[in-house]
Amino acid sequence: MIRTGFLLPSIVFAAWFAVGAAAAPIAYDGFDYAPGPLVGESGGTGDWKSSWSGDSDVEVLTGGMSYVDSKGNSMSVTGNRIGLTSGSITKKAERQLNDKVGSATETVWASFLLDGSSGSAVNNVSLGDGLFVGQGGKDSGSTNILLSDQDGLVADTGVSAATQLFLVVRIDFQAGDEDVWLWTDPDLDAEPDTGTAIASGTLKDFETDFVRAQLSNTAGAIDELRFGFGWFDVLQESPEPVTALLVGLGLIGLSAHSRRRRVGGS
Repeated sequence: MIRTGFLLPSIVFAAWFAVGAAAAPIAYDGFDYAPGPLVGESGGTGDWKSSWSGDSDVEVLTGGMSYVDSKGNSMSVTGNRIGLTSGSITKKAERQLNDKVGSATETVWASFLLDGSSGSAVNNVSLGDGLFVGQGGKDSGSTNILLSDQDGLVADTGVSAATQLFLVVRIDFQAGDEDVWLWTDPDLDAEPDTGTAIASGTLKDFETDFVRAQLSNTAGAIDELRFGFGWFDVLQESPEPVTALLVGLGLIGLSAHSRRRRVGGS
């Protein structure tokens, strides 16, 4: 005979462990800091080695960004966003990781929210100097969302940067050059097939231990920076799958407990 009182907590713990273990980003920063210069801030979670460094013009701005997919699933977000309060020259902020990305044969995912600008500009995120994702590239601006490596343009998505977008990139690191895919505003509930990527290409072989944000005007902003080894490591739906599961199992448990009380007369 299966004892419901024993089985239910076991299921709940197993479910919590399985989902919790899956959502383990390499590093995350939602820019949950007070408004002002980003340099010197060291929040977030994961494999960060140091605080943010670079140009003091890159600032934490009041109000975070959010994302809801085509099915109504929403990302869980925290904090504010980063951007510039003045100027039209590209400014940079960098943060080091404890471990190198791309030093082994592995798949790495990255995601972030980007608010681009009209006209040619540089508003993007890069993994060192090996991969640039967003508006413009390493040294040159664009009106569109681009994929670039250390040698220049890999793919122009043709998507205008003059809007808020959720960008997700997958990099397959291997011996020699790396393969990359980019999605804009994907649904959150399942890992997308590479065939649905809006752009893809080959990156010149690289590895890096730092992340860089580049911004060139007051219209650009970046938020919800995530890196991980799997699709669900770089996004978080709301409500979280484990929360919904625990609530459901909790209701089942309450129902079973109520039935036992009625049958037992106590």
